[in-house]
Amino acid sequence: MGPLYTLTLSQKEKYLLGIATTLSNQGIIYDYLGRYPEAINLYFQALKIQLSIHNEEEIAKTYNNLGLIYENQNNLNKSLEYYYKSLEIVKRNNNLYYVSVELNNIGIIYMHQKKFDLALKNLFHCIDYDKKVNDQTSLADSYNNIGLVYLESKEFVLAEIYFLKALKIREKKNDIPNMCNSYINIASLAYNKNDFQKSNLYYSKALQIAVQIGLKKSIEHCYKSLSDISNITNDKLNELKYFKLYIIYRDSISNESNSINQTQNEMQFEFDKKIAEEKIQDHKKDLTAKSNQDKQKIILWAVILIGISTLIFSLFSYKRMLKAKLQNKIIEEQKAIVEQKNHEILDSITYAKRIQSAILPPERLVKEYLVNSFILYNPKDIVAGDFYWIEPTKNQIIFAVADCTGHGVPGAMVSVVCHNALNRAVREYGITDPGLILDKTREIIISEFEKSDENVTDGMDISLCNLDLNTNELKWSGANNPLWFLKKGEKEITEIKPNKQPIGKYYTYSSFQTHTIKVEKGDCLYLFTDGFADQFGGEDEKKFKSKQMREMIVEINNESMSSQRRIFEETFQRWKGNQEQVDDVCVIGILID
Repeated sequence: MGPLYTLTLSQKEKYLLGIATTLSNQGIIYDYLGRYPEAINLYFQALKIQLSIHNEEEIAKTYNNLGLIYENQNNLNKSLEYYYKSLEIVKRNNNLYYVSVELNNIGIIYMHQKKFDLALKNLFHCIDYDKKVNDQTSLADSYNNIGLVYLESKEFVLAEIYFLKALKIREKKNDIPNMCNSYINIASLAYNKNDFQKSNLYYSKALQIAVQIGLKKSIEHCYKSLSDISNITNDKLNELKYFKLYIIYRDSISNESNSINQTQNEMQFEFDKKIAEEKIQDHKKDLTAKSNQDKQKIILWAVILIGISTLIFSLFSYKRMLKAKLQNKIIEEQKAIVEQKNHEILDSITYAKRIQSAILPPERLVKEYLVNSFILYNPKDIVAGDFYWIEPTKNQIIFAVADCTGHGVPGAMVSVVCHNALNRAVREYGITDPGLILDKTREIIISEFEKSDENVTDGMDISLCNLDLNTNELKWSGANNPLWFLKKGEKEITEIKPNKQPIGKYYTYSSFQTHTIKVEKGDCLYLFTDGFADQFGGEDEKKFKSKQMREMIVEINNESMSSQRRIFEETFQRWKGNQEQVDDVCVIGILID
C-alpha cells in the first residue's frame, strides 16, 4: 500500500490528520531526494490542513521541516522565520525537549550569520532546557555548539572549555561517534592556535575512532588535516602518507555519492512508477468498499511500518553496542588524558585568579579612605576583565572602575596591562588630574601593545574620580563609562557623560575631559561597568537596563552602603535566575561624609 493509496483512503474518510501526515511524509521523501520545491509544496499543503484542525504539535513539526529545507538551501533568514514559528508553538505547549531543539537550530543559524551574541544567547538557553529534561545527549550538543561559536569568534579559551564539557558527557555516555566529533573540534581549535602537536594528537584520536566505526567523512577530514599539519611542521614523509590516504577516501566517498545519486534516481523512477500503478489500481477499486475495512488496513500498515522501523533501529543499536565494547579500553586511556589536561587548565586559571586578586585593592585600604562605600565585584568566570582601582595621594583619593576588552582569561590578561598603566600614570608620572591620567594611560597601553607584531586593539572603558578629602571637590573623567551622582534629598540621578572613546587603539583620538563637581555630605556617587545593566533575566528574559538600575538606586538611597550592596547583589541574582551570567559585574557606591 503506497502513500497515494493511503492518501486516497484518508480522503474517503475525511480523515484530515491522516491526509496532512501523508502529505508531510511525501514531503520528507522529496526532501531526501533533494527535490526541494516539491517538498516545500507538500509541506505547505500539509500545513494548511494542520492549521484548519488546530493541531499545534504537527504544525510545529512542519514549521521545523520548512526551516531545515531553507537552511539546506542557505536561505538563512527564511529558515530563521520558520524555526521561530515552531519555537513559539512548542514554548506555548511547554514541550521542553523541542524548545531546546528549536533554540539550538536558531543558534546555529545565527552562528552562520556571524551574529555571535545572538547565537550564544539562544544556545545558553538550550542548556537550561536540557538540564530541566535531564537530556545529557542534548546538553553535550549544546556545549559543543557553544564551543563552535566561540571558535568562530576566535575566543579560543572559552571554545576549549565548552568542547571539553561536551566531551566529558559524551565519554560518560560512551557516545562513540560524537566523541569522534569532539576530538575533531578540539583538534581544529588547537590548529587555529598554532598548537600543532596538540592538534596532531586529537586528530589521531578522532581518526582511530572513525576508522573503527567507519565514519568515512571524518576519516577523510582527519587525513587531510594531518597532512596539512605535517606540511607545516616540515614532516614530508607523513605529509605524503596522509595526503595519499586522504585522496583514497575522498575518491571513495565521491564514488559512493555517485552511487547514492544513481540509487536515488532509481528510487524516484520506482516511486513514480508505483504512484502510476496505484492510480490504475485505485480506479479499479470498488468505491463502495466498507470504510471500516479501509481504516483497519491503514492501521495494519501503520503497525507494520512501526514494527519494521523498530527492528531496524534495534539492529543498528546492537551493532553500535558491539563496536562500543571494542572502544572501552581506548576510551579509558583517553579519558584519563582529557581529565588531566582539564585539571591542569583549571589549576592554571585558579592560580591566575590569585594573581588578579593580588592587584585589587584590599578592603582595608578602601575602607580607610572611603569609609561609607560598597563594592560589588562579581566576575562571570573564575577571572575577570573588570577591576576596581584606588590610589591615595597627599590629601586626595583617586579611584576607578574599569571594564577591559573581553572577560575570563583574555579579559584578565588585558586588565593586568591596564592596571599597570594606571599605576604608572599616577606613581611614575605624578599625574592627579583624571583627564590627564586617562590620556597618559592610553599612551602607555598603546605603546605596550605596539611591541607585539599582532594588531592588538584591546583596551578598557573606565570611570575615574579624584576626591579632595579636605575640600570635598570631585574631579572626574570617563572613557565610555559615565558617573552617576545623586545629591542628598533629591529623587533624580545626574549623569555625567564620558568621552565616547576607549582607552586603547581607536580610529581617532581626543583628549579626555575633566569635570569638576562640588560634593557635600550625604551625596552619593556610583561608578560601574555595563555587566549589571546588560544581564538577561526576568520573566521576559530581557536586559535589566540602565533605566531600571537608576530607579533602584533612587529607591534604596536612604539605606546604608552595606544594605545597598546586599540589595544590588540580591536584585542581580533574582533577575538572573537560571540564566547564564553574560558579563563581569563591578559596581562601587560612595556616600560622601
